[in-house]
Amino acid sequence: MRKKKILIIILALIAINIYFLARAVFSFSLDDKMRVIFFDVGQGDASLVMADGLNILIDGGPDKKVVEKLDKYLPFWDREIDIMVLTHPHADHVAGLIDVFKKYQVDEVWMTGVLHSSYEYLEFLEIARDSGMATRMVGRDAINRVSATNIKIEILYPREDLFEKTVDNLNNSSIVLRISYKDKSFLFAGDIEEKADAELCEKPLLSHPLEGEGNIRSDVLKIAHHGSANASSQCFLEAVKPEITVISAGRDNDFGMPSLRILNRLERMGIGVFRTDEDGDVIMETDGKEIKKFTP
Repeated sequence: MRKKKILIIILALIAINIYFLARAVFSFSLDDKMRVIFFDVGQGDASLVMADGLNILIDGGPDKKVVEKLDKYLPFWDREIDIMVLTHPHADHVAGLIDVFKKYQVDEVWMTGVLHSSYEYLEFLEIARDSGMATRMVGRDAINRVSATNIKIEILYPREDLFEKTVDNLNNSSIVLRISYKDKSFLFAGDIEEKADAELCEKPLLSHPLEGEGNIRSDVLKIAHHGSANASSQCFLEAVKPEITVISAGRDNDFGMPSLRILNRLERMGIGVFRTDEDGDVIMETDGKEIKKFTP
């Protein structure tokens, strides 16, 4: 009888611990906030936005490391990506998404559908097609603005339908999107270079359906193309006016990214910089009034 009572007490304590653990994990989803995590996936891009019950994954990096990050930051019972955005089909953005498909339920994929013949991109397209999930083509489908209770997603670029088209520079086919939570906004610039950069800074929303909002102002900017020297011009940065920037790059990468030219430009303009190659995962949280950075 005594052993039975001890067993009951132990089980009760375990149940209490599970309850408080669940509350701790659930606490974010119950709070009126948005969390943005810029994953350290090496030389590549992958970011997770969580708000209003949505999990939005922007790019997947070069390998399955993105799955390890999702497993780390999402509750073990949450295996759903509501929106997956592939900014463009280079391997350092698309390859990891293939592994995400294998472990997570993906409800919807946003991409341009631009032509590219790499193995990773073709496999990604095949999985997206065969799974039957919703696939929306930026520039062709009407997804320029999506609003939930507190979150707003705006597609700022590209400004044309690239579905099944060949382009000279895949980086400049990147989807650029701004995600806002109440009064605070995050701009994800993909890998755009000087041409797209100039279009956005000189004529922010020319021939764009977001009427009456002629600017690309954002509080946080994910720097384009891993801090490459041929992106993030003075004009573009002045148009965005970020308080904080994040550079996603691999530690000791072979490309010399981020460029000293870009780092010096940001310093000269008094803009804060976080780097995944130095800081690891960069975690930010906003209640719509202020933005806080957290250490993993």
